[in-house]
Amino acid sequence: MRQGDASDGAYIVVSGDAIVYQEHTEGKKILGEVGRGFMVGEGSFLDEGVAERTATVQAKHDGIVLWELDRAALRNVLDKYPHQSGAFVDLFRQRGKANEWTNRAFQAQPEGETGKKPRERIKVRLRKKDIKKRAPPKLVQKNVAIRALKHLHKMMYRDDPNEQQCNNFACPKDIKCVADLDVVMVLDGSGSLWYRWGPRDRNFKLMQKFTEDLIENSKMATVEASSGQVTNGLRYGVILYSWSPQTISQITHDKAALGTKVKAMKWPRGATYTGRALTHANVLFNMGGTKQRAQVIILVTDGRATNRWRAMRSAIKVKKNGIRIILVPVKNALRQKAEMCRWASKPCSENMIMTPSWRMLISKMRWYLTTMCPVVEAK
Repeated sequence: MRQGDASDGAYIVVSGDAIVYQEHTEGKKILGEVGRGFMVGEGSFLDEGVAERTATVQAKHDGIVLWELDRAALRNVLDKYPHQSGAFVDLFRQRGKANEWTNRAFQAQPEGETGKKPRERIKVRLRKKDIKKRAPPKLVQKNVAIRALKHLHKMMYRDDPNEQQCNNFACPKDIKCVADLDVVMVLDGSGSLWYRWGPRDRNFKLMQKFTEDLIENSKMATVEASSGQVTNGLRYGVILYSWSPQTISQITHDKAALGTKVKAMKWPRGATYTGRALTHANVLFNMGGTKQRAQVIILVTDGRATNRWRAMRSAIKVKKNGIRIILVPVKNALRQKAEMCRWASKPCSENMIMTPSWRMLISKMRWYLTTMCPVVEAK
């Protein structure tokens, strides 16, 4: 998208990053960067008098993916499904660009309520062959507009639509957790982690590295010598289990000692007695935790529990004690999605991170960190 081109549509960034700048006689003026979930070129929707692009958007790297929106198709969708499009108009209001048309389309919805879930759901099935052969251009544009609105709505309202809004800046790439949390890592060390195409303990090593990285990207708490009060950061405990749970580390704020113990872990192999491990994590919180701090269990497992009934009972007991359970089902465990969803804290969609491969534990570290941590900041 170049400055001076005809302004006939807008784009939503689905993946990748881009730079926005204006060209002047004295040179380029960088306006900022945009990433996943940002919309560019929306001025053409808000003001039909805008005939030309006012800025240039240039991809930082190859592989950026954009959704193109047609003005007429988008307006038809907004008129027909106003409740679904709350994120769109809220974005306009944040940027101070809402015009008479958007105000008229949402006149029945007070500010801050447009993101509520609609009673009428939009069902769209858009297939490649429909785009290439069968679907008329207008239908294709309508479907793309609906999908883009859903994407924008998801980006702006990931939790409560009345509380969370889209950032007006690019999120930093290097972040750390700074919340006041006590976290117990419950790690599956059963024989099903066995890797057949290389070093047999490869998957166990990846889980070990995941634990190290999570601790490394956390600000550890401080403990007052006189009162023993724990403040300003996280503490971690680690449990490794197969037949029976092993306490790798009690809940502690000592990052160096914790890292040494995690690196020294050995793969125990054996069965998957998840219920025993959850009960043992509850004991760790009783011994070294405090109800004045949020308590979280992160359970990483790759398969069904050996004793499913006991695992369910243990999960219920832990949650009744006010402890949040975040489930990380890896690879084979994806087959037990419904069962593990009942183990996780509610809502399951926010407390269970489906992980198709062990390598994702490393490559998607920020995903796991932000799911666990309510407060993050740039390093």
